[in-house]
This record gives sequence, structure tokens and C-alpha cells, in this order.
Amino acid sequence: LRTSLGAKADELNLRRIPMRIGYRERAWEGNCIAIGLAQGFVEPLEATGILMYDATARMLAEQFPPTFAAMPVIAKRFNERVTHAWDRVIDFIKLHYVLSRRDDSAFWRENRAATSTPDSLLESLAQWRHLPPNDYDFASKLSIFNLQNYLYVLYGMAFETDMGPIGQRFPHEARARALFGAVEREAKLIAAELLPHRELINRIKQFGLQRV
Repeated sequence: LRTSLGAKADELNLRRIPMRIGYRERAWEGNCIAIGLAQGFVEPLEATGILMYDATARMLAEQFPPTFAAMPVIAKRFNERVTHAWDRVIDFIKLHYVLSRRDDSAFWRENRAATSTPDSLLESLAQWRHLPPNDYDFASKLSIFNLQNYLYVLYGMAFETDMGPIGQRFPHEARARALFGAVEREAKLIAAELLPHRELINRIKQFGLQRV
């Protein structure tokens, strides 16, 4: 049985890179606008920053003030929308930690705790215990993550919604279960034909990858 590297992480001599995590309260201040890493950075394991930078740069280009007189209102709304978008990014990333069942370290216990979770996410989770997420929960055009993203994470991580009182609203349960079964069977067939992960890595190390 292989020992995971994670179990020995504290014994390794690592170079730690300090990062200031968060986003600016006002991305647009005077005649200066923060885009990219100057605007914010939240999670090193997600590519959300790239999406945010693209979305806010596009919004700036499409709503660039035609006159100085128009700038204050446009800047105010730009800041409100950027702040809202970053808050929703934080909700989605935090969702992964909140739904985790790991409690083997202080890191996981702290990040799963309600005290470290935004109220907006706690409210959504409370609602989704009784009603699945829907498009009305994601009304902002600037939201990076929408209904499908939340459905994948929520139910992929075994989140439970009480469907009993509202089951009649979803009349295609039997068909859905049949499709899930078909996907599961197909996945098992494909997995049986694939090399174990370690063996694949060793072969790549020995022979390299074929050019496509």
C-alpha cells in the first residue's frame, strides 16, 4: 500500500510563497482601473482569475465613458458589479470546502465551519436543502459560475435536497436514473481498458508521449 505524499508534507523542506488573497474594494478609482492581478486574486487552484479579468476588461471596453460627466455613475456601477462578481466567485470556491467531509486537520475543519463561510453561501445552501438550485439564483450576467457549475459540485459531492414535497415538479426521475445507470456502466467499461494511474505515469516517463 502506497503512502501518500500528503501524510509527509510537514516533513518536507518547501519554499513557501506568501500571497495576499482578496480583491480591491474599488476596482475603479478616479481615472485608474485595476484589471488582472491588480484587481484581485482568490484561489491558486482555480482559473477563476482569468475569467474575471476577461469579463471585467470586456465590461470596461463596452461601457467606457463617452464623457467625463458620465464617468462617476459608470465607475460606481462598474465597482458594484465587479464586487458582486468576486463575491460570487468566493461563494463557489468556498462551496468545495464546505461540502467536503474531511476533518483530519485544522485546515479542513476551519474551512468547513459556518463561521468562515459567507452568509450568501449559507443562505443558498439552506434554500437548496429544500429546493434545487435554479436560474433565478444566478441572475447576474457577470457571474462566472452559474447553475450548471453549482449542480455539478453540489450533487457531485453528495449534497442532499429533500425532494419529497416537490417530487411532482420533476416527473422524469425514472428516465434520469436510467441515464445515470448508463453513464455508470459506460464509465466502468472504459476504466477497465485504462492503465492504472501510476503505471501510466511510469510508461510516460520511460517512453514519453506520442505526438498527435
